[in-house]
Amino acid sequence: MGIFSKLEWNLQDLYKNESDWMSEISLLRESINEFTAYKDKVISTSNNLYEAMELFFSINETVNKIIAYANLNYDKYMDFKSQEMVETAQNVLSDFEEKTSFLNNETSRLSLGRFDTYVRETPDLVKYQHEIKNILKEQNNNSNKVKSESVHHFETLYASTYNTYQLLTQADFEFNSFTYAGKEYEINYSNFAKLQESDVRTIRKKSYKEFYTPFLQYSNTLASLLNISVKKDCIEAKLNNYKDSLEYALSKESIPTNIFINLISHIEDQLGPLHKYVQIKKEALNVNQFHMYDFSAPLNKENFEIGLQSAKDLLFKSLKPLGEEYQKIITESFNNRWYNINTSQMSISYAMDVPGSHPFILLNWKNRVNDLFTLSHELGHGAHYSFSSRDKCYPRSTPSIFISEIVATVNELLVIKHLIHSKRMKQLSMLNFFIEKFRISFFHQILFAEFEYSIHGYVSKGYSLTSELLCNKYRELLKKYYGEDLKLDEYSGAIWGRVPHFYSSFYVFKYATAFVAATKIVKKLDTEDGYKDKYLDLLKSSSSVDPLTLLDKSGIDFTGCDVISDCIYFFDSLVEQLKLPTP
Repeated sequence: MGIFSKLEWNLQDLYKNESDWMSEISLLRESINEFTAYKDKVISTSNNLYEAMELFFSINETVNKIIAYANLNYDKYMDFKSQEMVETAQNVLSDFEEKTSFLNNETSRLSLGRFDTYVRETPDLVKYQHEIKNILKEQNNNSNKVKSESVHHFETLYASTYNTYQLLTQADFEFNSFTYAGKEYEINYSNFAKLQESDVRTIRKKSYKEFYTPFLQYSNTLASLLNISVKKDCIEAKLNNYKDSLEYALSKESIPTNIFINLISHIEDQLGPLHKYVQIKKEALNVNQFHMYDFSAPLNKENFEIGLQSAKDLLFKSLKPLGEEYQKIITESFNNRWYNINTSQMSISYAMDVPGSHPFILLNWKNRVNDLFTLSHELGHGAHYSFSSRDKCYPRSTPSIFISEIVATVNELLVIKHLIHSKRMKQLSMLNFFIEKFRISFFHQILFAEFEYSIHGYVSKGYSLTSELLCNKYRELLKKYYGEDLKLDEYSGAIWGRVPHFYSSFYVFKYATAFVAATKIVKKLDTEDGYKDKYLDLLKSSSSVDPLTLLDKSGIDFTGCDVISDCIYFFDSLVEQLKLPTP
């Protein structure tokens, strides 16, 4: 079995069995009921506030562990029993949110001066200073009553909407197979990307058509689900007295909205290199019309495949610049069974942080070079959690998502750098792959972000999201970003339906900012003495410090547009290399 025998989660790291899990749920419900005794008493004394915070975060940590166990079981076994476990965990979450919703409401009535007095009386309150001050900053007394009574209902609505989307697209969708040259090709989430990388254009075209047919067929239903989700975001923003859903979403990590706005506005006049790339690739492929299914096409006949053992070896070599401490994390991840190979037909990969445990990483492995990058990316998330949780109590052990996407992308760029230098792939293959990775991770995520910003704007103005509106908007943005050389078809407009991230408002832009910051970090690792230690300090930083401050300490400034322009200039330099003769 070799490495495969260790690429299966040991869920006993969380609970010995389902019976122990159910026992924990019973004890948790008792703790939740115990917590309700603090209602109308949270801020009556400094000691009450401290005890309420202690119990709340202890319960919250256990709730997250219970939900994680259910979700990991479902993703490992995909059976009816594990589906029931997920539903049970969702009920636990709903009960927790409903019965503890008074905490923020009551805490928000504190003044900063009174809180400082409480800290002097009960010094251990410093432990929750960050969380309490965030509540004081974000809550508005005029809306608290409405919020406390309704927020858990909105969360339940959100969860059910996203779950319905997942069931529809992952379980109910049926993809037709197709035949080419006497061979039948099945279509599913797991193999679609590989078919899109075929050097046979007919295979790319037919797999593209069959894959997106259900998204076009069910576009009305998908539009209705997304409409509900976006409405929820807009209502929550209003209830919390934010200007809009963008400001509300970014406030959770103290990210100013101008970071997002600058990203999509600054790209407006700098799409020339992307248009140029489409033109060059169209000429290289020698096609009359360039379609969406041509982007992943190879530019030569090299068939680069990589097994898990080789991928593991490459990880150690590629991430060597991060030092011995990071190398130990890689070893730990393989020895302690952080990984599980996804055996279903769904194309899902992720890294899950579980309080009090190691990260759990799900991989979709088909021996593609892209699988190597997914492994390095998800390991980046896992390593970040492992570093940031050291010597810290929950909730400080939870890392910033904004930072986590950056450090995961750093890993990918270090792998690319190693492949280029080691000449494991032909120069043209590597260049083509890197440019595509760049396009998807940077430009296309900004396209997604602009699409998301537009549809939230429509809903905030009272419009409903229809299939026609969404498909037309998506086509409009495809034409804007990729230029006149991209030929759109009836399936192009339906691609938005494939993006689950739209149900987590304003998340996708973080992939683009991550790519920008990661390119800077990799360059600094190369050129600045001692930067490795500064980077590891970033990984170990507490989530109580806002991400832009952490990045500034690491020499990455997001306040201007230079970082975006530098990234686009770098992309243009890569595209120019496609014009040159390559060995």
